[in-house]
Amino acid sequence: MIIDENQVSFVRGYLIGNGVSNLDLQDDLLDHFCCTIEESLEEGRSFDHSFSDAVEKIAPEGPEKIQTDLNYLLTIKKNVMLRKLVFVASYISVLAILMGLALRIPQILSGDATLLLIMAGMLLFSVTTVPYFFYERYQKSIKELKTE
Repeated sequence: MIIDENQVSFVRGYLIGNGVSNLDLQDDLLDHFCCTIEESLEEGRSFDHSFSDAVEKIAPEGPEKIQTDLNYLLTIKKNVMLRKLVFVASYISVLAILMGLALRIPQILSGDATLLLIMAGMLLFSVTTVPYFFYERYQKSIKELKTE
């Protein structure tokens, strides 16, 4: 048995009303809900009972949990890569600063070369590590405000 447009609109309204704002996710969940409801309707159940069963099967913790999980999965890879990049840049910048200082003290390289190495390390550190530190502090403060 195929569900009608009013029932499809009801399911879409349920998804939107429960925090599913991602349009692709809305469409995917709507399709999944409709297929599950149709299977239940073919067994002779009412729409209301079929819808309740579909909610329990598909989103027992609510559709907003699916939206939250999707957002996490979509951003985790980007965040991990950003952290790796900042870690490598920080390591290289500190290494450049220390190498510049280590080569300047016994005057193995000329003063200009070691000064250039130290300045490059400081520039790299100030362009990568410092902004990332403040960005992380900002994100942490936003999370703390949301939990209050």
